[in-house]
Amino acid sequence: MRRRRRQFSPEFKEEAIRMVLEGDRTVASVAREFDINASTLGSWWTGIGSRALRTGSSRSPGRTRRGFGSWSTA
Repeated sequence: MRRRRRQFSPEFKEEAIRMVLEGDRTVASVAREFDINASTLGSWWTGIGSRALRTGSSRSPGRTRRGFGSWSTA
C-alpha cells in the first residue's frame, strides 16, 4: 500500500522556518522535531525563509547553518 503524501499548512511551514531563523538550531534538528525531511524544510526556506530575511531578520543562511546545501559557517 502506498503512503499518502502529507500536506502541510502555511502556518506549519512558517513555524518550522521561524524556529530555524530565531533559534540556535540546525535545519536538521528542526526537521527531526517536526518529523519532516531536511530537504523539505530547505524547500520551504527557499519560498518562505528567504523572504523573512528580506523583510528584516538579522540572520542569514550563510552565517547560521552548517552543512545544508549552500549554507556554511563562513
